[in-house]
Amino acid sequence: MQIPQLTVTRFLASISIVILHFGLFSWPMNTKHISQFGGDLINGITYFFVLSGFILVVSQAKNNELPDQIEKKLFWKRRFARIYPVYFLSIILFFAVRFEYDPSISLVWQVNQYFFSLFLLQSWKYKIALDINFPAWSLSVEVFFYFIFPWIYYYIVRLKNKFILILALVSWCLNILTIQWLMTENAPSYFMNYFPLLHVSTFLIGICAGILFARNQSWLILQRRKIYVLVILSGIYFLWGMYCDTIAHERFRQNGYMALYFGLFIIAVSVIQGKVKTILSWKPLQFLGEISYSVYIFQFIVLLVCQRYIPAMSDKKETKLFWLYVLILLVFSAIVYLSFEKPMRRLLTKRSKG
Repeated sequence: MQIPQLTVTRFLASISIVILHFGLFSWPMNTKHISQFGGDLINGITYFFVLSGFILVVSQAKNNELPDQIEKKLFWKRRFARIYPVYFLSIILFFAVRFEYDPSISLVWQVNQYFFSLFLLQSWKYKIALDINFPAWSLSVEVFFYFIFPWIYYYIVRLKNKFILILALVSWCLNILTIQWLMTENAPSYFMNYFPLLHVSTFLIGICAGILFARNQSWLILQRRKIYVLVILSGIYFLWGMYCDTIAHERFRQNGYMALYFGLFIIAVSVIQGKVKTILSWKPLQFLGEISYSVYIFQFIVLLVCQRYIPAMSDKKETKLFWLYVLILLVFSAIVYLSFEKPMRRLLTKRSKG
């Protein structure tokens, strides 16, 4: 099942994270009325995790029917083909740009973090989650999601719709309660933010949303106007709840607080029809969505290269050239997608079928 109008939302989530990391002091994020909301762009990570669960489910549907189970080895091979070649390239480029050998320190110790990153294990050793190409920590979490997805799907797809709704709600509540407990126990922020098990609820909500959509697509399309109203009202409610408690707001925005809302939002985008769907399915917007993975994974590497080789961008405090950097990032990501990511995916997918 293809939902083209969702593709561009991947790009919007990716670029929001780029702005969060490097553009908060650039226009328009530095203006009075927008700057106070800049930190909330971290919710883009939650959106990625929910969208991942949703897409993994709907991509399994054929003729609006979901299979009873996922063929594990084939699924894992396709996921490997989808993410690892570009990820591996990012590790190589980061090493080339960033690594400086220190003869006074053991080489094994200097490359230790690279070992964990190479095998996408950095988030499990959460203290080093950000050491190598820091945006890549979320890929470490995603790979864990891919590993457990066939089993989670097997059990959830057998549930009735009402029990899937209950599961999503209970999962969200347990996640919030867990984060609250960890806060009272003064757990390390790196553990709460990056440890994979603390993001499973977010992924689970995406799976639940995907199954509900795949099963009830025709009915949901007929109810789309009611869904749009529900998205607006629930959005107001979640934002109100988040800003009532500043401390909780700071902690929960990276730990799935908006996951339920994003599940509903993704369904709302998926049922869009008419001219809006045509616009969102426009090929240039689709292309931006396709390159969004490279935009996300290479954002820090491209910035390092710009600062090293473009004199005007050598000052890390420079904010006026942020949008030039974004343009360079988009061009680089497009080149990687067309010349490396797409061919490698096609090659590895073809081999997995064989």
